[in-house]
Amino acid sequence: MTLRVAHIIPQLSHGGAEQLTLNIHHALNNKTKVQSKLFYFQPVADYGPPELLGTQFLPAQVQLRLFSGLQGQVEELEAGIRAYSPQILHCHLYESELIRACFKPGPWAHISTVHDNMRQLAPSSSFPHKPYWIQRASRTTLFRSFRQTRNHFLAISEDTRNYLQQVLPADMHPRIALLKNAIPLNRFAFPERPDWQPGQTLRLINVGSFVPKKNQGFALDVLQELLKLGIDTQLSLAGDGPLKSQVQQQAEAKGVLNRCSFLGNVQNIEAHYRLADLYLHTAWEEPFGLVLVEAMASGLSVVALDAGGNRELIQDGINGRLLPRQACPSEVAISIQTWMSQATTQHNARKKALEFAADFGMPAYVDALLNHYAQLQPA
Repeated sequence: MTLRVAHIIPQLSHGGAEQLTLNIHHALNNKTKVQSKLFYFQPVADYGPPELLGTQFLPAQVQLRLFSGLQGQVEELEAGIRAYSPQILHCHLYESELIRACFKPGPWAHISTVHDNMRQLAPSSSFPHKPYWIQRASRTTLFRSFRQTRNHFLAISEDTRNYLQQVLPADMHPRIALLKNAIPLNRFAFPERPDWQPGQTLRLINVGSFVPKKNQGFALDVLQELLKLGIDTQLSLAGDGPLKSQVQQQAEAKGVLNRCSFLGNVQNIEAHYRLADLYLHTAWEEPFGLVLVEAMASGLSVVALDAGGNRELIQDGINGRLLPRQACPSEVAISIQTWMSQATTQHNARKKALEFAADFGMPAYVDALLNHYAQLQPA
């Protein structure tokens, strides 16, 4: 019997959760007696034509109203999923959870990968304002749906699992499991990376959506401080988002725009990792940090702020540097200078980074995921 899995994600924009979900979807379809289909409901598809990716766009939307709660227009998406007849319905990201909560009960088991520590699951602190009541209504609706469907949760890190145990009711805790993210290792492998030498241009790379928590403005401050230390530095920033133009304006105001490359969303991010000497991660909140594993798989060591989940990836002084979240730009710059100037330490760190990333391959991940699927029962 073939296992049929339906994934739901809001859109296929460039992002860590979207890339991981696509990778899972393709890897499942390479398994015998497994069939995966990926549904999305917002018309954004940055990875290619749906017919080539085994994906399907079906519109759906929900509205949260103060007195009537969750109101969904989900008929087309729900009908498409029912026509596919999955045994597993696998949700990704908060908006998908809201959409699924509007479905009628179906003959499938429910599971959610929690990619980003869904803050909407936490009690609101904005009482007595309107957002408080709306968030409270959505939270109540989701918890009711989780109970009715006996939903299971996959946390992408210890940090995320701890968060879920804090915000979900105790009766749901036995259905929380840990499954750390994975990447297609062969895509990023670059084991023959040359050693960086003092006096050479130091090429930094930062990858992420331009949203507040990714904190790219801080990377500009670090760049400034490195230049003050006399290190010829270039910074590549890959990604897009609402704050991109603001960060570009900041770079111009700080006089470092000519030292920055704003790459936008790129399909071949592995090529840009290969051109870099160090991965600089400035996020102040990071449940896991898939890009850190990508960078390490390409043979880069990492310098990052301690943003939660990334402390599970960076072994300070071994495969990178993990600095306090409150560190100032000059402290980070000095740490980079010291870290990169120690040739033997840096060479060994890149070797350790490669070894560490090797544990995050897709084949082992998908085998573990199928084991989780096998334990699920329809509500």
